[in-house]
Amino acid sequence: MPTVGVERLQEFETPQNGQTLIARRTTQQWTGPLPPPDAIEAFESVVPGAGMMILEEFRSEAAHRRAMERQQGNLIVRETHIGQFLAIVFALAALAVAVYAASVGATWIGSIVGGGVIVSGMVALLGSRRSAPDALETADSDEAPRSKQPTKARE
Repeated sequence: MPTVGVERLQEFETPQNGQTLIARRTTQQWTGPLPPPDAIEAFESVVPGAGMMILEEFRSEAAHRRAMERQQGNLIVRETHIGQFLAIVFALAALAVAVYAASVGATWIGSIVGGGVIVSGMVALLGSRRSAPDALETADSDEAPRSKQPTKARE
């Protein structure tokens, strides 16, 4: 975890007695989910138990994030299954209408409805299989870009 520290010294003269005061302002920031160990020690010196509170918060946040991702995945699967079920119900209903239309003598209507259901079902089936890898690539691209760091060869 890289820590970035900035220290500034400023001098002030007091108008009453002419003394010069020096003020030091230090700012630190870090990247990553947890502060560096020296920052945790500093928090501990100010508030006893602060280091453990920070670690527990990190653990609970990670558990919450995993639970939310699991729930999102379950909802996507459920939504997909509902869509598939409704598509099958629609296709069977349309084929029933086509069979009925053909049985009462409306063969043109029956053949158009039946053929349309079969052709659209095939197009949907083939289209979903072709676009599945594209959907995975799109889902992966929603993540933040990862920095590519050179790897050292083992000697």
